[in-house]
Amino acid sequence: MEQKSNQQPYSHLIPPRGWKQKVARLAGVSEKTVYNTLSGKIRGPKSRKVIEAYRIVFAREDEEDLKTKY
Repeated sequence: MEQKSNQQPYSHLIPPRGWKQKVARLAGVSEKTVYNTLSGKIRGPKSRKVIEAYRIVFAREDEEDLKTKY
């Protein structure tokens, strides 16, 4: 008899160390701008860059985790 898998896709609950610096460097902004964007305090062209950089950084982190995990 087969068991059903109730596992959700892996996501970071605690971001890896140094993620804010990576995102800031990639977006070309300061760490404070990264914090303010992700906490919802600012919107605009800089925040769009930050969100895109955040997605890129965490896509890389997920790929690296999958490679080392399996």
